[in-house]
Amino acid sequence: MKKEELMTLLENGKEVYATSYESEKEVAKALKIEESQVEYLKQYDDENFEYNDLEFVDGDMIYVINR
Repeated sequence: MKKEELMTLLENGKEVYATSYESEKEVAKALKIEESQVEYLKQYDDENFEYNDLEFVDGDMIYVINR
């Protein structure tokens, strides 16, 4: 996933979670939500950047949280 794709998600109001966790189960446990609310998208493969107090690092796994 490139920065432009990620920015589109964020600008459209999606709740995005970037982490080194490699499964929906790990993300759900960390956020204390149901695993069914976690959707894996892609691995982030672009420059590191920050957006509204969120940090995105090259190599992060990108998940959308559906609350």
